[in-house]
Amino acid sequence: MVVVRGPAPHPANAGPVVLGVDGSDEESEATGFAFAFAERHGLAVHAVHAWLNPALDTPLGTATGVGVPGHALGPEEDELRAAATESVRRRLRPWAGRHPGVGLTHEVVADLAAKALLDRSADATLLVVGSHGGGELWRVLLGSVGHAVLYHADCPVAIVRAPAKGGDQD
Repeated sequence: MVVVRGPAPHPANAGPVVLGVDGSDEESEATGFAFAFAERHGLAVHAVHAWLNPALDTPLGTATGVGVPGHALGPEEDELRAAATESVRRRLRPWAGRHPGVGLTHEVVADLAAKALLDRSADATLLVVGSHGGGELWRVLLGSVGHAVLYHADCPVAIVRAPAKGGDQD
């Protein structure tokens, strides 16, 4: 599903395709869509992986500033960020190889996924995320990130659904 609100971006101001990556099964379909779109339109892909340390993202952690976006956690955060960055590189490498003409940048940010993607949508030509959705439960299965970007992004949004795994589709 692609949703476009407002005027289309001017071609001279074409920003990247912003891709939300999270390591899920749905990520592969969304990544393929993002790279194909970027290649057809002469754009780059900017992949964003956002995370908060769930062990520290608690009411106590929030009250003390620990686990809050923008709050430095020290060496543990550096190690987590390095591991996440390497994971993102490894997952994107095959796609970059299939689409060598597409420029690729990526970042790992300590933030809520929806907020990180919405912040980057202002300069994007298209924002792409995956979805678990299907059937009558599509709205519930869209997920909180997909729902947030669908209604609040500053650019067109593509929510790419993974094929059903042996189940019925509506």
